[in-house]
Amino acid sequence: MAKILNLLKSLKTIFWVKKAKKNLFNLVIVLNNLVGILKQIQSYNGISRLTIEIGDETISVLLVEELSLEFIGQNLELCFKETNVLVALRIEGVGNSFCSKIVEIQEDELFARIILESHLAKNGNISALVSLDFINQNALKIGSEVFWHISENEIMLLGVG
Repeated sequence: MAKILNLLKSLKTIFWVKKAKKNLFNLVIVLNNLVGILKQIQSYNGISRLTIEIGDETISVLLVEELSLEFIGQNLELCFKETNVLVALRIEGVGNSFCSKIVEIQEDELFARIILESHLAKNGNISALVSLDFINQNALKIGSEVFWHISENEIMLLGVG
């Protein structure tokens, strides 16, 4: 487990280079980082569901291992890829869903990276990769509000303490 955590800590970005018609577009897949306090652990049959408090919000994480109760109250560092963030105009009835304003939009011919203002993130922003069609069809621009969701099983635990 320690080796995996160290490997994940050293992994900050994954590079994927895509040739565009007119230029070379470098798409850097960003890891969104969060830090919160572990409030609850529910375990059953080798799977743990963690409840983590970040400010006035909570986020849930699934781990395929049983985590000791001694970690309750400790800081946890979490991350998830921008490609795993679901963005919509409205999300209801689903955990790990939040509302944020768009602060930046970067586009290429197919995709858009949107940067969302979020007090949950370590750096104050959540990055999400969406289709350019989604941006255009909904006339999204800087200042638009959207909802974003990250599934419990897409969040990685980077460290404890």
